[in-house]
Amino acid sequence: MRENYVGCVSVGVLRLYAAAIIPGFLLAGFYMIGLSNLFKTTKPLYNKGFRVFVGWRAGYNA
Repeated sequence: MRENYVGCVSVGVLRLYAAAIIPGFLLAGFYMIGLSNLFKTTKPLYNKGFRVFVGWRAGYNA
């Protein structure tokens, strides 16, 4: 009886973990895709801004 109860609990815990992990993985995947797309769009803007800032600092110091 005890072994059966322990097995039932462990299966329940595993099911709980699966229920939590699968949407978590999906969310993480969507988040990473969104993050990479955001990075692709912001990187050129960031590089341009950085160049402008460096140029401004160089002109300011000269």
